[in-house]
Amino acid sequence: MLLGAGQSPDGEEEGDGQGLTPLMCAATNGNLQVMEAQLEAGGPSAESYSGRTAHALAAKFSRNDCAEALQRALNFEQAAFEQAGSEH
Repeated sequence: MLLGAGQSPDGEEEGDGQGLTPLMCAATNGNLQVMEAQLEAGGPSAESYSGRTAHALAAKFSRNDCAEALQRALNFEQAAFEQAGSEH
């Protein structure tokens, strides 16, 4: 619903105070379906105010399916970045 309203998956949760993104909240709670929808809309590499990523939070709370999906997204993002760099 937030994504449909133009909310970025990397945008800070309103009033969160920790700099957590909706993607981080979904990963922390183990909500793979919501997390995957957010990954389709944006990248997985945002960090909270304390420097944590969605991947780190999923791993911390043993949300293994979420951590694996985030790792795949991070690998894809890194490969795209490296490919873009080699084209210049």
